[in-house]
Amino acid sequence: MLVNLTTPLSKIDGTTFKKEGSDKDVADVRYIAVKTVLAEFPEEKLNGEQKFKRYELAQALTSAGDTIDLKVEDVAIIKAGAAKGYPIEVYGALINAIDPKVVPVKQGE
Repeated sequence: MLVNLTTPLSKIDGTTFKKEGSDKDVADVRYIAVKTVLAEFPEEKLNGEQKFKRYELAQALTSAGDTIDLKVEDVAIIKAGAAKGYPIEVYGALINAIDPKVVPVKQGE
């Protein structure tokens, strides 16, 4: 699945999310995806192999150009981590950017 890593993530009101500790640096797909992949959650009991796979994915995300071709399982890792580690608005913006499968509902339906 081809993903544009430089896509800025926007809030519902159209303004962009900023990187932690910055009022100016825009948070893009790469920034959130790398932070998500490197995050550990107490309920996850990752073994060494799983941790190293995430490390390699973070390296690939970091060293890629503007786009990267992600495997379905890599997208699943990013989505699962973002669901645990970020508020709904950040999660939704990320999913819209990396896996846009949502079909808009027409008014009146």
